[in-house]
Amino acid sequence: MSEHPLPVGARVYHDAQIWARSLPGGTGEIREVKGPDHRGDYEYLVRTGHDLSRRPGPANPETDERWWASYRTRPAAEAAA
Repeated sequence: MSEHPLPVGARVYHDAQIWARSLPGGTGEIREVKGPDHRGDYEYLVRTGHDLSRRPGPANPETDERWWASYRTRPAAEAAA
């Protein structure tokens, strides 16, 4: 389980994106954090691609913003240097 809250600017993926677990850089970037709520959960505003079933890139630029719950948001694998 990840430690929350994750910082603004962190690269992440949604846990429903099973294919993205080992994708360097994940599928989105945290832009804003809200919480914790009464259960201790956080909400993240994540900038991600329009099509969540595809990896980000020129054909799927990170132009959309969505709210993701902390219990579904995971830190991305490190991008290669």
